[in-house]
Amino acid sequence: MFVRTWPACALLAAVLGLSACSDWNSLSRCFAPGSCVDGSAIDAPVDSIPDTFDPCPGNLIRNPGFEEPSGTDWIAENSQLQIDTVGADPPSSVMRVCNNSVTQPAYYAARTTEIVNPTQGSVYRLSGQVRTETSTTQLIRVEFQEPTFTAAGSVLMNVGPTWKFLTADYTVQGNASASIRTLFTSKNSPPLDSCFDFDNACLQKIN
Repeated sequence: MFVRTWPACALLAAVLGLSACSDWNSLSRCFAPGSCVDGSAIDAPVDSIPDTFDPCPGNLIRNPGFEEPSGTDWIAENSQLQIDTVGADPPSSVMRVCNNSVTQPAYYAARTTEIVNPTQGSVYRLSGQVRTETSTTQLIRVEFQEPTFTAAGSVLMNVGPTWKFLTADYTVQGNASASIRTLFTSKNSPPLDSCFDFDNACLQKIN
């Protein structure tokens, strides 16, 4: 699980025995002993970080690390969802999202239940780790949607089998945002029988 601020990083570094990173005004994170790397290129640190550490206070998503045996806030769209176990010593749970269409869809996704009547002008942030199941890259997006199901705030990135960190912010726009929902989605006609994993999903009200 990942952090955005210096105090949280310092605590995580102490828990894991990592050296402290110097620049926390960017998307830098501590991932490996003695290193500080950009959040867009993560070398599978997910198994080494204790599930008891909480880098996402006020998370609006239940069971964001998928460690509980049941209970999630995710709904399938053109997909099949399954909590899967990856890594070892100790193993970690992730959400696996697989394209279950018989013909190639425009996208497949896992989405959350809606946030109803969000406060106008409030900012929400959605983030998480993503990777593909195979070496084939996919265009993965973390996305906010308004009631018309149009993307209101999103980040799109080419993702392969190495974990990457994606984050997107959305500012509530009055009546246009009577409700909002969030997605982790593979876009642009993804391959049939393809899958991607995501973990440590974080949805926060920033202000």
